[in-house]
Amino acid sequence: MRTTIQTRNSQRGAALIVGLMMLLILTVLVASSMTTTFMEAQMAGNLQQAEYAFQAAESAADAEIAAGEPIMYDGDEVTGDVVRGTTTYNYPNAADPVATVGVDTVYRQQAFSSDTQVEVHFEVRAVADTTERAGRSVQRGGFYVLAPVPN
Repeated sequence: MRTTIQTRNSQRGAALIVGLMMLLILTVLVASSMTTTFMEAQMAGNLQQAEYAFQAAESAADAEIAAGEPIMYDGDEVTGDVVRGTTTYNYPNAADPVATVGVDTVYRQQAFSSDTQVEVHFEVRAVADTTERAGRSVQRGGFYVLAPVPN
C-alpha cells in the first residue's frame, strides 16, 4: 500500500499542468480564429466597396450615354480629345453618396463617311471612387453617332 500512496502524492500537480496546457492551447485557437474572422470581415467590406465603385461607374457611364447632351465635333479631333467635358455624379444620390464618379466623353475615330454623313466613334470613361476604403473602378463604354459631315 505504501507504493500506491507514493504514486498518488507524486501525481498531485499533474492535473494542474495538464489543465493549464489545455487552456493555453484553447487560448491560441481562439486568438487565431478571431484574427481570421477579423480579416474575413475586412475582405467582405473591401469587396462591398469595390462593388459600390463598379455600380457607380457603370450607372454614370450609362447615364452619360443616354443623356443626349450635345457633343462638340468639328472634324478636326484627334484620338483622345475630350468632346464632352467631365461631369461629376454622386452615387446613389447627392444626399448620402457612397461613391463619386467623374465621367467624360472622348473622340476615338471616324469609322465611315459618305458625302453627307459620317459615323464617329466616341468613348465614355467613368472613374468611380468610394468614400470609404479607397474602392475604385474605371469603366469604359463606346458608342457610334451618325452625324452630318462637318463643314
